[in-house]
Amino acid sequence: MRILCIQHADFETPGTIEQWASNNGHSFKVEKPYRGEQLSEIGGFDLLISMGGPQSAVRIAEFPYLQPELALIRTAFSENRKILGILDRFAAVGMLASSKLQTIVWTWRMADGGWRMADGGWRMADGGG
Repeated sequence: MRILCIQHADFETPGTIEQWASNNGHSFKVEKPYRGEQLSEIGGFDLLISMGGPQSAVRIAEFPYLQPELALIRTAFSENRKILGILDRFAAVGMLASSKLQTIVWTWRMADGGWRMADGGWRMADGGG
């Protein structure tokens, strides 16, 4: 599988997801539009991962690099590609996608405990789920 991961802050890394991809023979590319990197075309990827970050979907004008990402998310959505949004307390991408794709995002009521490998599969650590 070819995976494109969009990172929105230096402290919001793909972490063990990237390790999992490598261990399972998947290609994994990280792009950082907040650092001025141009986003790849979605046609070269099977899965789009969008990480959380400090941006706000209600203040998109302050973060112009979110517009190309929004277009990429729309294209991935319209082409029925797999999309995984990793949201944090800022939930920038979730708000962005839900506001522009007319979808709904629910808020997790527990504190984020991170993700860890357990028994060969992904499980949320310290937060249930």
